[in-house]
Amino acid sequence: MRKRILLLILVGILTFNGNTSLASSTENNNLIEEIKDIKVEDEEIKVRNKNKIDIIIPKIRGFKDSLYEESLNNTIKGEVEDDIEEFKREIELRRLGENSELEIEYEIKSMGDILSIEIRKYEKFEDRANGMEESRFYNISNLENKTIEFDDLFKEDSNYKTLLEKIINSKTDKSIKLKNNQEFYIEENGDLILIFRDWDNNSKDIQEIRIELDQIRDLMVDNAINEVEIFDKEIKLDTRQDVFIIIPQISGLSSKVYESKLNREIESIAIEDIEKFENILESNSTTGSSELKINYDIKYDGKIKSLIVSTYRFISGEANGITRKDYYNIDTRVNKTLELKDLFKSDTNYKNVINKEINSQINQDKEKYFQDGKGFKSIEENQGFYFDTIGNIMIEFPIGEIGPRSSGTPVFKISNYILKDILKRDIASKGVYELGKIKVNDQETKLNSEMYFSDNGNLMMPLSEAVKELGYKVDWNGETRIVTLTKGNSTTKVSLMKNIYNHNKATIILDEEARSVEGTTYVPGKFFEDVLELEVLVEKTGTLNIKG
Repeated sequence: MRKRILLLILVGILTFNGNTSLASSTENNNLIEEIKDIKVEDEEIKVRNKNKIDIIIPKIRGFKDSLYEESLNNTIKGEVEDDIEEFKREIELRRLGENSELEIEYEIKSMGDILSIEIRKYEKFEDRANGMEESRFYNISNLENKTIEFDDLFKEDSNYKTLLEKIINSKTDKSIKLKNNQEFYIEENGDLILIFRDWDNNSKDIQEIRIELDQIRDLMVDNAINEVEIFDKEIKLDTRQDVFIIIPQISGLSSKVYESKLNREIESIAIEDIEKFENILESNSTTGSSELKINYDIKYDGKIKSLIVSTYRFISGEANGITRKDYYNIDTRVNKTLELKDLFKSDTNYKNVINKEINSQINQDKEKYFQDGKGFKSIEENQGFYFDTIGNIMIEFPIGEIGPRSSGTPVFKISNYILKDILKRDIASKGVYELGKIKVNDQETKLNSEMYFSDNGNLMMPLSEAVKELGYKVDWNGETRIVTLTKGNSTTKVSLMKNIYNHNKATIILDEEARSVEGTTYVPGKFFEDVLELEVLVEKTGTLNIKG
């Protein structure tokens, strides 16, 4: 069993209105001082005993209600101490030697307004061939400072048990009735995991049934929904009609302190731009039309959120307007705004690798850049970047930095294949895509052949596994090396090592060819959208959901 050291920053809540005035920007300036951080730290319990006993339990700190905090920690510790005493008694009763084991550790299951913790106990006595593992679950409302029961998750009069039992029984061949004190935990992505013991009479193993958040969202109280969302916040000025401001605001992060700081930072920069704009107009006494526009674009919406906030300012009398882009790459798992260096393993010269690739791309179109591309030297420490829709790193430069104004803001795609040896593992797999499974019409399917990313950075998917779930018949012609898909009156042909696809007599060209990897035919993810004309969604869990 592995020991985990986890630091979580949870608790507190900050609510923004959809519309606000400039004056409202100062209302939350001191709010950060009122929000506390919940920290979950390791506490080791040392036991004097000749047998192997390793105990790590969570120590939770930072609740506003210090009495609840003390009671919660005492409860967790007291139950673990009971486990230790029971283990000792068993050894004494059986008159065992020194070769028994007891290990207790914990795992954080969710990191939202509900903190879900699993305490796992593993026992192995020397007179038995196999050990046993048991678990206890704690679900804590960080906003209300209380341990919550199953009923606390749901709205009154929601008839949630009937719906849940219907979902459970559709997933199993059993007739399940929920208990009033039903065991559960909330997973990181917001899904509800129900715990059932004695699922099989001959086993003490627990059975977990997943209820997806989208299936029960309307039944649950707001505080029980752990989900990161990005929403618009409009800043209006009553005195000006030439200012158009819509900025992103984030809700649902597990650290309300980080969430508050991030939202305030984005808003503060916008307000500073407004003030500069007004000051320039006042000092210049311009008579023509001027404008200030701020808007944002979500480039990547997974466990890492990539946002670009674009600011355009034009002052009457100036030759050109000024455009600035601010990049926010938000790792929702660890509550951190990522810099480029955070994506790479330590002691790697990521700049050299990226610079080489940028120079290679510049050389393909030299005339667009200063000095035929020789003006580019290196990316900066604070280099602007974002993730594209499938997780490639996109390096972007401001107007006029490495090329004339006519070149706009040059963007260079750095595929993960190029960076595969130096990227951190969770970034290399995007920390977003779940490569071992997909959903087809909302039904989860585990893949026998995992998805991967091509040299061009395109997501490659095992063709046969996906389309069979969609109801297609698959035929392979070894001589022509063509895969034929049929469904009703629809026929699609896929030729290996070609990027030309045929669908109902129409020809579609993609930027990636079909490939065979260890006998499995792979096609780019775009095949399902552009060729089969299906809907492909990336869920917040990182799972691809193909609908059609």
